[in-house]
Amino acid sequence: MKPRNIAIALAFCVPLVSTYAQPIPQAREQRLEGTANQLRLTPMQERRAAPILRTEALKVQGIKNDQSLSRSQKLRRLRAVQNRSNRQLRVILTRSQFQQLQAQRQQQIAQFMQAAKSSSHRGAAARSSTPPGVQQR
Repeated sequence: MKPRNIAIALAFCVPLVSTYAQPIPQAREQRLEGTANQLRLTPMQERRAAPILRTEALKVQGIKNDQSLSRSQKLRRLRAVQNRSNRQLRVILTRSQFQQLQAQRQQQIAQFMQAAKSSSHRGAAARSSTPPGVQQR
C-alpha cells in the first residue's frame, strides 16, 4: 500500500476511534461531578479532592479489569486503594461528608460483589456434574 493511501485510511479511522474512546472518561468525570454534588463540596474542597478521587477511580477501574486477580484479591486491593485516599480525603472533607462518601463506597463494593457473584455463576453449567473425588473411566 502506498504511504499516501495509508495516510488517507488513518485520517478516516482516527476520528472514529476518538469518538468511541471519549465516553469512558466522560462517564467517569460525570460520576466524579455527581459525587461532588451529593457531598455538597465547596469549590475549594472540590479542587483539592478531585485529583484524589480521579486517581482512585483509575486505580479501581484497573483492579476491576484485571482478570488475573481472584475476587478476594480484587476486594483487598480495592479496600487498600480506598484506605490510601481516605487518609487524604479525611483532611479535606467534613465529618458528615466523609461519612457520606464511606456510605457510597460501601454501596459500590456491594455492587461489585454482586456483579462478581453473578459472573461466577455463568460458567457453572459447563462444569462436570461428577462430584469431586469421584474418578471417571
